[in-house]
This record gives sequence, structure tokens and C-alpha cells, in this order.
Amino acid sequence: MPLHPDAATVAVASKRWRPEPIGYFDEETVAELLWVDMLAWCESIATELPLDAGMALWHLVAVLADAGSYEHHGLSPADAQRQLAQGGGLAPGSLRTVL
Repeated sequence: MPLHPDAATVAVASKRWRPEPIGYFDEETVAELLWVDMLAWCESIATELPLDAGMALWHLVAVLADAGSYEHHGLSPADAQRQLAQGGGLAPGSLRTVL
């Protein structure tokens, strides 16, 4: 199932809203994005958080890794995706993981 365009916007915008580089993910960053930042960003523009925003964040990790833009001094892409799956309620069997 394709992502809703607003979900991709929320994932990218909320990650860019943070102080670290867009390609950097550690355990704290992933948790804050899932549980605070995406919702806060949506509230700042008076819109609802799309239901598939967590899935969009999963895909953002994959895109950054594929493009060579993932910062490898935090979590590995696979570990970031694993934390997203666990914390965001994503179904791991339906997701493409990054090696």
C-alpha cells in the first residue's frame, strides 16, 4: 500500500526540524520522532498526524541509506528500522529492511 503524501512530508519535515543532520538516527532520536516530534510538527501547522507517518519514517531511513546519506555513527539503518518497527507498531514482515 502506498504512503499518503502527507505522511512522507511529516517524516521529512519533522526530521529536518531537529538539530542533528537528517541522516542521523540514534535510539533517542527515533523515540522522539515517533512519540513527540512528528505530532508536534503537525500541531505547529494545525494538521493531523497521518496514520502512516511511522511507516514514512521507516522509508526515510531506507532512502537515506540507499542514497549514501545515512550517518553511520548512530544506530545502523537496520537497527533504526528495528526500533521503528517495535516503537511504531509497524509489521516487520511487510517491511524492506536495510542491510
